[in-house]
Amino acid sequence: MCGIAGYFGNSKNELEHLKKYGIDSIKHRGPDNHGIMHWEDQNCLFLHTRLAIRDLSQTGAQPMTSKDGRYTIVYNGELYNTETVKEKFLGSQYSLRGSADTEVILESFAKHGIKILKGLNGIFAFALRDNLSNQIYLFRDPVGVKPLYYIYKNNHFAFSSEMKTLLSSNLTEKNININAAKCHVRFMWSPGEETIVSDIKKLLPGHGIIINNKKEMKKIHYKTFEPSLEKVIGKETDIIDECKKKIEKAVKRQLVSDVPVGFFLSGGVDSSAIVSISKNILKEKLECFTIHDDELNEKSKDGFTGDYKYAKIMADYLDVNLNTMSTKKTISQDLEKMIYFMDEPNGDPACLNTYYIAEHAKKMGISVLLGGTGADDIFTGYRRHTAVKLDDYINYIPKKLRGYLSKSSSFLDTRNANQRRVKKYLDNIQNDEHQRIINYFNWLEKDIVSNLFIDKSTQYDGEIYSSINTLPNETKKLDKMLHIERLHFLADHNLNYSDKMGMAHGVEIRVPYLDHDLVEFALKAPHRLLQKKYSNKWLLKESMKDYIPKSIMNRPKTGFGVPLREWLSTELLDLKNDLLSNDQLKKDGIFDPISVKKLIKDDANGYIDGTYSIFAIMCINLWIRKFV
Repeated sequence: MCGIAGYFGNSKNELEHLKKYGIDSIKHRGPDNHGIMHWEDQNCLFLHTRLAIRDLSQTGAQPMTSKDGRYTIVYNGELYNTETVKEKFLGSQYSLRGSADTEVILESFAKHGIKILKGLNGIFAFALRDNLSNQIYLFRDPVGVKPLYYIYKNNHFAFSSEMKTLLSSNLTEKNININAAKCHVRFMWSPGEETIVSDIKKLLPGHGIIINNKKEMKKIHYKTFEPSLEKVIGKETDIIDECKKKIEKAVKRQLVSDVPVGFFLSGGVDSSAIVSISKNILKEKLECFTIHDDELNEKSKDGFTGDYKYAKIMADYLDVNLNTMSTKKTISQDLEKMIYFMDEPNGDPACLNTYYIAEHAKKMGISVLLGGTGADDIFTGYRRHTAVKLDDYINYIPKKLRGYLSKSSSFLDTRNANQRRVKKYLDNIQNDEHQRIINYFNWLEKDIVSNLFIDKSTQYDGEIYSSINTLPNETKKLDKMLHIERLHFLADHNLNYSDKMGMAHGVEIRVPYLDHDLVEFALKAPHRLLQKKYSNKWLLKESMKDYIPKSIMNRPKTGFGVPLREWLSTELLDLKNDLLSNDQLKKDGIFDPISVKKLIKDDANGYIDGTYSIFAIMCINLWIRKFV
């Protein structure tokens, strides 16, 4: 796992600036080594910082050039089917210089070009230069585990694993993308290619870019995971057994490493299954990590319990080492670090959990962590998936009665966790199917968000609507929601912060549940097995019951959260008052101070659940301070 960056354009000054400062901007991603390739006659530059995971020798160093000298690559990622790719595209007898997966991809591309992409099962973002035709290629993995940003402006093309590299250049004017900012307040993430900076784009999962020798850009789409209209037909026991085999194979693939590997262990089904399977494969004492925070309990403002109790049960059951850490540190200072390493103004404080765990793991000499991210998104693990099932009954309720139910939600107190959840559901029952699906990802209603900004336009969420509207008409409602989970909630949010918070400390975070073969299987799994009655993740739980004790299997669902509502009235109170003061909001020139003040008041009085959106506004303003 590494950091990559590069430039191809007409400005020698921009290239020299990137050459001078680019490595520093991504050195945390690759603390073990770095490399530079500068084609002076073509004004082209590739940068690479290396986190050595496989083939620790110099044969794995980058930038790396193919045997025939035609192609040069900078690569960030891991290929989990290296031997299969080598066999298919190079042949088993092909002689490589080392054992790095980078070289397998490079030599395969040199022989077969972009046709190799669909055969790659891994997490990656990489750039290649055709040294003969003077063309640049960029590709990102189909799930979107690895980030890749770019600027294309006036025949200048620059790219990087992180936005901060591009923000330091003179290619961007750092104009705030108001539509993206509104999405950050509403969802905590910006869907699709848009970022908080108008000039900087995300390369979409499963997409590529080709820049020819005239500096003209062409976008290509090589693979993404779409909902399957045809579901698996077969015996229930056979489908469960196949699911078990797919998960076991995915975990085994992702244990490959030449450096120590550790594990997230929350004590939930997802992470517990990975640790249990790994213990069975490795036959050794494993190092596991969890958050221990006494402030998380059902009576707290946030309404959910911590994971430690269950993580301890699972650790004792498997006889693994459980390393614990608390979120009760210098939170306000760590929040600023979070924003710096995130690049984007992500308003999810759960990022800090990943940040602390990665920090602790690295101090123990562990550079790879396996976690359960993605299981909820492909196997239906969230409350909103249950809500979608309940939606089947909404059309039986007369429209007038739905209106009364929706209005009655105003009597609910959002300071109570259960009432908060009921209100969110009732507020949504009058909307059409697509609007309901999208609103389940809301932290605040669309129009309320628009009113928080000086720019009051409500036309800012077209990208997420497009993601649903382009699906076939016969696509089931649950499949539409899971499509949004994969395409946006994962790629634009969970995977993004997992990568950034891990790489802040030079730690690679792997996600076995997003193995490509497993994702393909889940897409075709029948809904009756994904959800049985109102039991979410039924298929996953049944397939993993040999690995997990009943005390874990039947535990209540909790999020990977922090006590944000408590923090905003205690540890983060001074920072909140500073960032959201009238003077500060007027200075930033984005938010309407009067509307923000009303949001804070309504949230405090329990009229509206605005906590996460308030925090998102704080993060946007912190981001502006840091980068603008």
